[in-house]
Amino acid sequence: MSQIKFEIIGIPVAKGRPRFSVASGFALAYTPKKTRMYENNVLAQALQYLPGEPIDTAISVDLVFYMPIPISMSKKQKILAETEQLPVIKRPDLDNLIKASIDPLNGIFWTDDSRITEKIARKVYSKRPRTEYIITY
Repeated sequence: MSQIKFEIIGIPVAKGRPRFSVASGFALAYTPKKTRMYENNVLAQALQYLPGEPIDTAISVDLVFYMPIPISMSKKQKILAETEQLPVIKRPDLDNLIKASIDPLNGIFWTDDSRITEKIARKVYSKRPRTEYIITY
């Protein structure tokens, strides 16, 4: 088994719902700008960890989303949050964070995301927002 470990620096962003524009009588779907910018950032930072060629076998992806600590948090909770032990039970949704973090790597790190047979993810507070990846294949 091989592993690729890396982190993406910055506040994790959830995948936005597709938007629709009606131009010249046609409905066109597009990805929201915030999502596009985040996915481009993920890919740009991840490229240095690229496997020799796209993975074409079963893949497990472990993700940890480190979210910024809210200013309004109580002192007791801040202490837990600063040690990265306090789970985030607010938005954004975990499944949308996963989608925005995995989609940009599709076709580049692996041949197709159907190769992903296991996803493990969690979100916690941290003074240093980032996303940690462990890709096992």
